[in-house]
Amino acid sequence: RVAITAGIYIKNCGGFMVYSFNFNWWNTNWGLCVDTDVCKASVQELDEDHRLVNAWGNIAQSDDRSLARGWYRFANGFEKMPEKCPIANSCGSYKPGYPSQPHPEIGEGIVERKVCFGDADQCCSSSRDVLVKNCGTHFVYRLYPTTTYEKYCVEESST
Repeated sequence: RVAITAGIYIKNCGGFMVYSFNFNWWNTNWGLCVDTDVCKASVQELDEDHRLVNAWGNIAQSDDRSLARGWYRFANGFEKMPEKCPIANSCGSYKPGYPSQPHPEIGEGIVERKVCFGDADQCCSSSRDVLVKNCGTHFVYRLYPTTTYEKYCVEESST
């Protein structure tokens, strides 16, 4: 059975739902398949040291323009994105990124958060929405490619 609501088509496929959105962007339809639980799914890991909030100075600047859209978790002793504005030029980027709202608590499910990218003049010179889920031992993020100079930052684990 397919439910239709204002250009959104939803189909229950048993163990998962399929969503199709008719946004009319670039004359295409967009679809999103959601598996049962992103915490148990195979997600891509990001573990580069240059993403750390304390990585700045004499390291090469980079951005996440080539990052593929998808679910990610930070690994190798990294915990989550910082919830405070990083220092400009930290994380190996001219515009380090951080969520402007707190991470979700366990049990909140997948939530939308605004990631701000700051520069030397302001902490949120640009932003984009991402999805985040608290999996108990780690967070998973649905990230998207950025524009020039923007990069997702990470904090080291506090444990």
